[in-house]
Amino acid sequence: HGLRLVLGLGGNDDLSDRTGAAASSGTLFALIATALRVVAGGRLASLKKLVPGSSVDQAGEQGPGRLLRLAHFLAGLAVTVCALVIFASLLEDAQRRGPRASSLFGWDDWVVTLALAGVLLLLYRRADQTTWSLHSLYRRRLSTAFALTPDEKHPGRFEELSYSVPTTLSTWAAPPTDQPKLVLCAAANLSGSDVAPPGRRAVTFTFESDWVGSPQLGYMRTTEYEQSLPRSIGADTTLLAGMAISGAAVASAMGRHSKGSLQALLAIFNVRLGVWLPTPDFADEVRQGWAWKPKARRFNYLFREIFGLYDSAEAFTYVSDGGHYENLGLVEALRRRPTYVLCLDASGGPGTLVEAIQLAETELGVTIDVDDQVLPEGASAADHRNNIQCVRAIPTPALDGDAEPLAGRTAPSAVLVAKITYPAVTGLHAADGGPSLPAKEGWLVYGRAVLTEASPPTVAEYAKGNRRFPNDPTGDQWFDTDQFDNYLLLGRHVGQKMVEALTPLVPPPAKAAARKAAART
Repeated sequence: HGLRLVLGLGGNDDLSDRTGAAASSGTLFALIATALRVVAGGRLASLKKLVPGSSVDQAGEQGPGRLLRLAHFLAGLAVTVCALVIFASLLEDAQRRGPRASSLFGWDDWVVTLALAGVLLLLYRRADQTTWSLHSLYRRRLSTAFALTPDEKHPGRFEELSYSVPTTLSTWAAPPTDQPKLVLCAAANLSGSDVAPPGRRAVTFTFESDWVGSPQLGYMRTTEYEQSLPRSIGADTTLLAGMAISGAAVASAMGRHSKGSLQALLAIFNVRLGVWLPTPDFADEVRQGWAWKPKARRFNYLFREIFGLYDSAEAFTYVSDGGHYENLGLVEALRRRPTYVLCLDASGGPGTLVEAIQLAETELGVTIDVDDQVLPEGASAADHRNNIQCVRAIPTPALDGDAEPLAGRTAPSAVLVAKITYPAVTGLHAADGGPSLPAKEGWLVYGRAVLTEASPPTVAEYAKGNRRFPNDPTGDQWFDTDQFDNYLLLGRHVGQKMVEALTPLVPPPAKAAARKAAART
């Protein structure tokens, strides 16, 4: 459709015998326009020291301020407009000269060819295609919303963390004493079936304070991984970057959700939140001096995205949203074999839990005792607390226009409790000769953001006037105050119910200490 639109500028409706040459030349000019835009961006970046209001980015380098970002936008817009004008002129010239013309705007073919080759060579050697994706913008916006630090001037209040602070994983993701460990779950996209099973197209990839990687691609200590990367790539492995990557739902590769033609279009139009990161094996080779330290993710990686080529043997792997592998992070929690797992689900339905349970049994041999049978009439959720139907909204047929606003939108319970059975050998590195682990049991407490009869009255009242709540689509990124506050209240309510369900499962401290002593002996 875009080609037809530009063809209309040529002033001739009968182009059937000439559009072949015009379209071919137009493709070349599109590549030139892309290269010019990148070069323009690079030139603007070189002027960043002259721009007032600039700041320091996550890699420690000076980053663009407001004026520079505006200049980037205007330069990109100007180059795009110029490219369209040149493209339209090219089509008009092709109509007049015919497809066998020996020159272009009076230039010899070899001059155009050499110029194009030079621009593409410069683009290949100098440009880092990840830096102009949407990842950097997304990372900064998430930092604005969620990266907070105590306000020294006002005790008890918080302020936005300066973006100039390099939030390295090894430091900022390290848990305080006796606190839960943070694991950021992402997905490494892979083509072929040698590593990822057919149809899944992705494997897990995690960021932690002590380890980075996955069972399939290998693990590396976080401090060594950070030291092996140049500053330009290291900016994509910070805590803020890991948070942005783990939520990179829209990308040119989305695991089992990938659609070939759609993914190519997303790559071409730069709708990409994923990031190319070195595999742990390659980063280890760089650390030991067996491979050159990479300076940029070359332009050929963009072509890999367009054509869906994600080879596990490559130096870099394309990492995107953890939901492209498993949307709850439950499998990664079970991989670490905790006794108690609290899982919060804000997705559209309990089908996500079923998928995670199936994947955990397939990959880890871990089983979770859940029931999915229809509840008997009059049965209480307390008597069937491991039944998935308890956290599923009960459909109610619409009677008339005066039907209850919450009809068909409430579930018997917001919490499910199920027993976990770990096999004798599972967990990290067990397949590589790691420690032999005995079989054990645990408990899963699953909480879902769903309306129930016990939901806070203010939340129920808000839901009556907002029929999509609490299942607003991900595309709604502009919550107003009431919307945000009611999700917050619902989340607190579900969290309280999860704690109430967990408390009877945890033995008293004295009994727990005795169990630990018996285990040691």
